[in-house]
Amino acid sequence: MLGTYLQLYTKVRVLVLIPLGFFTQLVRLPVVWVPGYWVAVQMLSGLASAGNHGGMTFGMHARVFLAGMALISRLHHR
Repeated sequence: MLGTYLQLYTKVRVLVLIPLGFFTQLVRLPVVWVPGYWVAVQMLSGLASAGNHGGMTFGMHARVFLAGMALISRLHHR
């Protein structure tokens, strides 16, 4: 969904929740920054659970993100 949203709505700002320890902050980010924010959150999550093997989940999400971007460019014009 994020890949297709990124291609269809390039000028919008997305409301994201940024965790700051015990506090959280809601911030509106340009949609082109959201995939970078998502990768950063996934990397921090992976570092926090270094003993677990959750790498397949990150890789699968990245593949689906790219597939969504590729498919929407072909299907949007139909």
